[in-house]
Amino acid sequence: MAPDHIAWFKNSSQQIEDNLVRAFPSLLVVVLLSIIFINYFLLQNLLYFLEFPIEERKSFWQWSLSDYWMWFFIIFGLIWYFKAPLPSRISMNLLIVISLLYLIQGMAILWYFFQKGRLPMTFKYIGMVCVFLIPGSYLFLTFSGLFDTWFDFRKLKANRLSENL
Repeated sequence: MAPDHIAWFKNSSQQIEDNLVRAFPSLLVVVLLSIIFINYFLLQNLLYFLEFPIEERKSFWQWSLSDYWMWFFIIFGLIWYFKAPLPSRISMNLLIVISLLYLIQGMAILWYFFQKGRLPMTFKYIGMVCVFLIPGSYLFLTFSGLFDTWFDFRKLKANRLSENL
């Protein structure tokens, strides 16, 4: 290999290492929240399958973050953008955690369209797994969860307004 390629690889690996160290707190929280979410989802389905009595909850496709979370996303994004050392590091970590919440909301949107299309349960689960096997599709789900605040893809806000009238 040419010396300039070796220097480029060393520089890149150092940048990756620095970014992982900066993002480690949020990555830890994201992993823990993901494990909790998956366990909750699997346990709920297992109990339903075993016909164990559990209290009724809203379906997953009805789950939605409050609109106020958008302000946290915007504020932390602006703080991160201006690159002040400590506030930028804290806001980057908080942005990663909030992005996980919007990813879950994006998954709820996808589940809604699976429900609307009346797909068999097997295809729904295969579709959810495929989302994470296709590079970049989880970013699409995160942005769809984020934009659901404004576009209301599932018409949840319209349904809440009509129920309140």
